[in-house]
Amino acid sequence: MMNDGFIQNIDGKCCKSRKRLVWLDIMRAFLIIFMVIGHSTSPLVIYIYLFHMPAFFILSGCTFDMDRYKLKDFIFKKTITILLPAVLINLIYIFFYSILQELGLYNFIQAGENIQLEKRILAFFQHCTTTDLGGATWFLFVLYEVEIIYGILAKSKKIFKKNGVTLLGLILGMVGYYFVTQHIILPYYFDLALLACLYYGIGFLIAQKNVIENIDNKILFPICILLTVFFAEFYFEGNLPMNWPTRSFANLFIQIVSCLAAISPLIYISMKIEKSKIAKWLQWLGQHTYSILILHFLFFRVIFFVGILLGILPANYLQNLVPGYDIAAHGGWLIISIITILGCSIIARLAEKNKILNYIINAKI
Repeated sequence: MMNDGFIQNIDGKCCKSRKRLVWLDIMRAFLIIFMVIGHSTSPLVIYIYLFHMPAFFILSGCTFDMDRYKLKDFIFKKTITILLPAVLINLIYIFFYSILQELGLYNFIQAGENIQLEKRILAFFQHCTTTDLGGATWFLFVLYEVEIIYGILAKSKKIFKKNGVTLLGLILGMVGYYFVTQHIILPYYFDLALLACLYYGIGFLIAQKNVIENIDNKILFPICILLTVFFAEFYFEGNLPMNWPTRSFANLFIQIVSCLAAISPLIYISMKIEKSKIAKWLQWLGQHTYSILILHFLFFRVIFFVGILLGILPANYLQNLVPGYDIAAHGGWLIISIITILGCSIIARLAEKNKILNYIINAKI
């Protein structure tokens, strides 16, 4: 994650050329933009929730490569680049909330009773209980676990062979689906990590079989667009197709088909615009998705605070994690999303000038 952002190093089989590296970064940029839009109470949320979280795991699976690592080195790298930054930013948010409590300002930003610092830290390390500002970091813990699982499987390929690694990963994904649908919650999001193995395995399989290179997009693109509209507008009828933190998922087959149908056009578009004028900015954004993940909820609160100072929003609006329909309506969600993405990008850029801040904000060394 350090030098490549949200998704890991781009050096797998599907990424042998610089051309592919560019479109992968562009696609990651689109995905993180969609994540912010999805959290901004956008009317597009049904479309976004068809694919945006599984797509991150699929891209990670596409770029997975254990051939140049010893297992201990791989685990160390993932610990330094995924796990520790996730722990660090959550501890920062926990201390931030505790400072607000000491200053008597906690109730402006959070409804409910004050929670002691010791209890917050204990709950975090025992149950991965985060503050709402760090709510999106569940993804980092799940990604870390999936990477380690596949790292162990890949180094066991003398037993499983490469196809066996893929098959076993897909089986683990189906086990994870059973757990989440049966409300069997495992510690540290491990049930979600098992489910994520399914999408990670799909990405790994796509890379192995060079699927992307052999797709006829002239036929597939319109079909996938029609399928995406069908699932979003008619099949799910206003209900979220999947919600990872709440462990709400559609039928597994429908989930995979609707997800892949929505992802395919995005891959095609990412490839088409890699030589456009905005490609350079999107590539940079795709390499700095971590900062947007950890900061966007905080930036929502900054926007709410400005709205309160201007008299546009009531004083208790800071207790909201995401925009309500009152300010998201009539394009408000788009304005909030643009300001948030630009604001987080500026902070990420400034943080690059300092080693410590670069690690905290961008998870980069």
